Amino acid sequence: MTRPLTAAEVDELVGADAAELLDEATAPAPAPAPKLTGTKAPAPRRKPPEPAPDPVKAPHGWVYREGQWRPRKPAGRPAGKPAAKGPGRVTATPAAPAAGSQAAKASAATLGRAAAELAEGIGFVMAAAPMPASTLRVRVRLQASILTEHAGAIGQAAAVAAPHVPMVERFLSKLAAGSGGMWILPFTLALGPVLIASAEAWRAPVDDTMIEAAEQIEQSALNQIKVMFKAMAEASATAAAEANIAHDLGLD
Repeated sequence: MTRPLTAAEVDELVGADAAELLDEATAPAPAPAPKLTGTKAPAPRRKPPEPAPDPVKAPHGWVYREGQWRPRKPAGRPAGKPAAKGPGRVTATPAAPAAGSQAAKASAATLGRAAAELAEGIGFVMAAAPMPASTLRVRVRLQASILTEHAGAIGQAAAVAAPHVPMVERFLSKLAAGSGGMWILPFTLALGPVLIASAEAWRAPVDDTMIEAAEQIEQSALNQIKVMFKAMAEASATAAAEANIAHDLGLD
């Protein structure tokens, strides 16, 4: 029976690397780890029950993700991220009509017609509005005839001025979009008597009748002022008396 080689002999025969391998092979085996008694491996984490339906926090239901229940996201693409689209059909924006184009002429003609209708409406009202027989009535009737006869010229002037005066253009555009100058008739019929009476009061000569009427109007206004002040004084006295009574009774 042959004896085992020593480390020196092995080193001389095969070198230092073989000696290291021999040391690892002849090293004693490690002691076995002690067995743990009385302990168990941790049980896997159980899935918690699904929360109750909540239309505020989870309107689309619940989903279990990353160890906890989370609100389910709505189906489809999230809001604010529209789907990418390919190049669609490109439509050119129509340019504004040139000054001499057919569209510009049509617009100017529409505004001019609205101005002419307005002049005709004012002339008709001035010709038919009830007025007392006086020099003012004669002048108003003549002015009505002038407006009616020259309504076309007024419309042409407005059509020329509208492209250069924004205020005139806006006014005529609103007038053309509505019912023309037809609103002038009921407006003047309602306000006409007030304007006519005011004009007569300022134009007529002051006589004894007007002086007497002015004095009566003034006296009536003074009487109304006295009644107002008397009512205010009575209300103030009543309030003061009520305050004194409340003070005497200890209710203040």
